[in-house]
Amino acid sequence: MKTKLAAIIMCLIFIMMSFGTAMAETESVVTTPDVSPVVEETGILETEPGESLSTEPSESPTIEPSESPTIEPSESPSVAPSESPSVEPSESPVVTPTVSPTQNPPAAFVLTFSLNSDGESFTATIPAIENGLYSFDGVNYSENNKKTDCKPNTMYTGFVKYAKTADAEESSVVTNTQTTPKVVVKTPEIIPEQESFTSSMSISIYCDTPGATIYYTTNGTMPTVASKKYTGPFTITATSTIKAIAVKENMVQSEAAHARFVRGKIYKRPATYIVTFESNGGSKVDDQRVKRNTAPRRPLSPEKEGYTFAGWYKDSGLTVPYDFKETFLKNITLYAKWEEGEKKPQVQQGTKTIVMYIGKKEAIVFGELKTNDVAPVIVNDRAMLPARFVAENLGATVTWDEKNETVTVKKDNVVILIRVGEHYAEVNGEPVKLDSPAFIKHNRTYTPLRFVSENLGATVEWEEEKEKIMIAK
Repeated sequence: MKTKLAAIIMCLIFIMMSFGTAMAETESVVTTPDVSPVVEETGILETEPGESLSTEPSESPTIEPSESPTIEPSESPSVAPSESPSVEPSESPVVTPTVSPTQNPPAAFVLTFSLNSDGESFTATIPAIENGLYSFDGVNYSENNKKTDCKPNTMYTGFVKYAKTADAEESSVVTNTQTTPKVVVKTPEIIPEQESFTSSMSISIYCDTPGATIYYTTNGTMPTVASKKYTGPFTITATSTIKAIAVKENMVQSEAAHARFVRGKIYKRPATYIVTFESNGGSKVDDQRVKRNTAPRRPLSPEKEGYTFAGWYKDSGLTVPYDFKETFLKNITLYAKWEEGEKKPQVQQGTKTIVMYIGKKEAIVFGELKTNDVAPVIVNDRAMLPARFVAENLGATVTWDEKNETVTVKKDNVVILIRVGEHYAEVNGEPVKLDSPAFIKHNRTYTPLRFVSENLGATVEWEEEKEKIMIAK
């Protein structure tokens, strides 16, 4: 009995030791996904399938795919297209451009005109508005609301609109059309040359409207444009009644002037005399009315195709030159002299000269190289340059009136007024027609170079081949 009991106890002890060894071996196996713990057969103990020490896949520490740390696509941290931070087109924050509104048009206006100092042209004015743009042709718009060269009895249209701003597009255009007033040509003045009418009397006729054409009669009848045209002083030898009219394109004919001269009578000498310029086939030069004991001003040189102007002379035989320094007490005619062919500019030794070239800022002034801030340009076949450079080198002073856009040049007894855009300047208060009016470009006022120079007593020569200007003092 004791022997059997001892045998059972030994068997139990053996089983327990075997089980402990198996468990220890099982725990010592490294559990990797691809290695399963293996229990070696000892041949001593057999276990039932349910009691097997081998770890079943369900109990295996190997992580099944369902338990794998690998994240399934449905659980993937990558954002699915529906959850993508990229904005779908349908959800895109499309920015719709804001269309600036168009401004309302300016209020209706009336184009107005004012007579210029020349007595025959007008300045048209469009009423100024804030942020306005103006035009007189409907194409070119600027901030300038004036047109200074309007002809009389002519229709003009003004255009105005609001300029584009950061908040609104430019407005539509408002227009107004008006006709400039008619201007009457000034009445001619019939002037006797001497005080006493003994055997003959020289008569001059003068009109203060530059460029006007005078027609006259000596028998007391009313003149018409079919009557004798006045070209210079004429002589009467018998008692005569002279009548005269003056006409000019786009202007109203003047009233008729009349004067009766009786032979043997004494007449009061006028306070002025008339200087008539006979251009001898060259371009027309307007007469001048000059106070007695005052020298006439030098006009712009006339032009004649194929010839070079060679100066003014006191006699028709062209033997006595005139220097525009001598004064007169009675009417006088000056005659133009011409030299055939193109004359190359020549400067006498010792003469102070200014040499300039079109398009170049550099100039030689009395032998010294100087640089102007702008270069001379050609406009309407005339050299144009800000007056200050030439005038000051000729000893004159130049002032600029910004409000009235007027250049004033003064030297000795000569005062020249040039207004921007006007076709007439003033020399000592007398209107003088300009072939090319002054204009502003890049904040500089360009004036006719020859006009300024010659009225300051200088002579100007032009060498066309080299576009060279020579001004002699």
